[in-house]
Amino acid sequence: MHSALWKHVAPYFRPDSPVDRWGDPSKMDAELILGLYELRAYVGKPLYVLCGWELRGPESASQHPLGRAVDVYSPELHWFDLFLAASRFDVFNGLGVYTWWRGHDGVVHGGVHLDTRPGNRMAPDALWCSPSRGTYEPIGHLRAALAAGGRA
Repeated sequence: MHSALWKHVAPYFRPDSPVDRWGDPSKMDAELILGLYELRAYVGKPLYVLCGWELRGPESASQHPLGRAVDVYSPELHWFDLFLAASRFDVFNGLGVYTWWRGHDGVVHGGVHLDTRPGNRMAPDALWCSPSRGTYEPIGHLRAALAAGGRA
């Protein structure tokens, strides 16, 4: 990703941040970073990156090694509020909720995984919740309810 984009998002995010864990910021997807910037502006609260680009094993279906995923949290927002806010942005085709994540401060805040995977954001595997380490529950049916104004 080029420096002009990092300059654009600099009010909220920097590739050399001492707090955010981008991995290799140059490998991050520009569309993802712009979406994250817009999400941060929308919520009006700080967002911190727990994981950006990261190598994973060859069996992994993760978007992190492709630079198309970021895991974030906010100490000033409940994870559910962050999830609802992120659901408003069409750029995020993958959205996961992790209720057990600890922030940089060691406190459990929970957070969200956001990604720009190709394909349909309504796909069943594109929306999930992890209530505990190693546990994943599909919640794809909630995307339609959210799109319908919260009516299931």
